[in-house]
Amino acid sequence: FDAVVLDVRMPDMDGLEVLRRIRELQPLVPVVILTGVQNEAVAREAIRLGAQNFLTKPCDIGMLQVSLEYAWAQQQT
Repeated sequence: FDAVVLDVRMPDMDGLEVLRRIRELQPLVPVVILTGVQNEAVAREAIRLGAQNFLTKPCDIGMLQVSLEYAWAQQQT
C-alpha cells in the first residue's frame, strides 16, 4: 500500500491495534487516522504508535490530502 487511512472504531478490531500490526508488517507505510473519536489520549497514542496525523470527522478533504502528501514526502526522505 502507498498509504493507509484508518479509523479508530471498527468492527472486530480497534484501529490502534490495526496500527500496531501495520507497524509490525510495514513499518514505513504512512498511516493517517481519520475518525469520529475526539479523545486527546487516543490521538497521542496513535501518534506514539507511528500515525503521521490524527484527523477528526467531519474532516476537510483538503486537510486529508495535505496530510497524505506530507506523509508520502516524509517517506521519500
